[in-house]
Amino acid sequence: RNLTIVDGVLTNWYGSEKHLVLPAEIIKEIGTAFRWKPSLESVEIPEGITSIHANAFHGSSKIKRIVIPATVREIGSEAFTGCEIKEITIPKSVTGMGSRVFMDCKELMSVTFENANTVLDNDCFKGCHKDLTIKAPDRGTVQEYAAKNQIRFEAI
Repeated sequence: RNLTIVDGVLTNWYGSEKHLVLPAEIIKEIGTAFRWKPSLESVEIPEGITSIHANAFHGSSKIKRIVIPATVREIGSEAFTGCEIKEITIPKSVTGMGSRVFMDCKELMSVTFENANTVLDNDCFKGCHKDLTIKAPDRGTVQEYAAKNQIRFEAI
């Protein structure tokens, strides 16, 4: 499968596929396995994964689609920096995100947070498209973050 897994953490991927569905039964967290992987365009993360580490997909500039399951609780700093994601849904289970998670995702137009109170760290969307819209249930920390950072907000 071209994967290196250490104590349940996916630490490296040696493949060249454009579209990847990760195996659920052996991985619990995603480390920096997909950092600077130019061929990868989409990744489907299976149920059971609990964490996406810092820099997990950093610099994988062709990634346009990532599916995050409801079992993920945290997303580390710069996890998706420089990806070509256009839209993404952050599940209700994610309670916190590190800094610069989507930095320089210039194609990012829409982020939907299922949890109104996901804590967003500094510069989470630095360098993203000027017309980015954040969607979330209203009256939560996500809406406060959007207002503070002058990002368009839409209640869901």
